[in-house]
Amino acid sequence: MTSGLRGTVYATAGGACLQGTNCGKRPVADVTLAFTLGARTVRTTTHQDGSFRVSLAPGIYTVRLASRATMRNVQPTRATVTRGRFRAVVFLLATPKIP
Repeated sequence: MTSGLRGTVYATAGGACLQGTNCGKRPVADVTLAFTLGARTVRTTTHQDGSFRVSLAPGIYTVRLASRATMRNVQPTRATVTRGRFRAVVFLLATPKIP
């Protein structure tokens, strides 16, 4: 397939962040992302450096972590795949909002 997504998954330390800093952002290995379009879901797992590459048909996908055991959410929750190219995207793992 000639289209899909490539990029890196990062985790942040959380809390306040000073402008111009990386806020403790670090790549996360062995995270499984699930990309869903209609009834089809494709999964990919990040490498040691947090990077991933996944072949996907063109469309707008819902993105989530494949493991429900984690207390983190992935952002953004949607990703667009364009025909004929691998689009670069960065995903952040964030802790859920406290009510």
